[in-house]
Amino acid sequence: MKGAVIALAACALLTACGSIRFAVPYPSVGTPARTPGAANEIVNVVAKDDRTDPGGAVGRNGWQTLVPSNDPAGALAGGMRAELAARGYTVAPGHAQATLDLVSFAVDFLPNDLPLQASPGAPGGTVIATVGIIVIVRDPVARPVFAHYLQVHAAKPYYFNTSNAPDARTVLSEAMQSAITGMIADPAFQQAARRAQ
Repeated sequence: MKGAVIALAACALLTACGSIRFAVPYPSVGTPARTPGAANEIVNVVAKDDRTDPGGAVGRNGWQTLVPSNDPAGALAGGMRAELAARGYTVAPGHAQATLDLVSFAVDFLPNDLPLQASPGAPGGTVIATVGIIVIVRDPVARPVFAHYLQVHAAKPYYFNTSNAPDARTVLSEAMQSAITGMIADPAFQQAARRAQ
């Protein structure tokens, strides 16, 4: 019993126990450059979540389990629609269809080698996000004309505090945007969208 009390006290001092649910939004698009010829192309985007445990934990840090409270695949698909529209595409069904398949969505907290020897204001380590997507573009009769896997990472320092969810949210959002902008900027994706009309 005494050991359990000590463990709970240590848990309370080090970090919050249990699961922390937090939304991971797709960041605002801004004003990207228009894609040449996009004004004549119509692309629809649908999402799939093919992670091993959809809706489950995306990372752990100490006693915390970090769990997204929203739908990451849906957020990515919404981001892709916004990014396509911002570049001049019409986003609607009936022509090219891009299936965005989320296959990895995770954060890892890598602690500093000697955290107790660092100054109190020093980072506790680095949080690294990984987002992996497969995008398949099909023509109006569902023939695939393009398929590509893209995995991106983002990283930033994290600090010892009661919740690392904000750090995880930041790097996951950054990796989400990098994955989508990287895919849309791929000339092969642009050519597929054109051919699939």
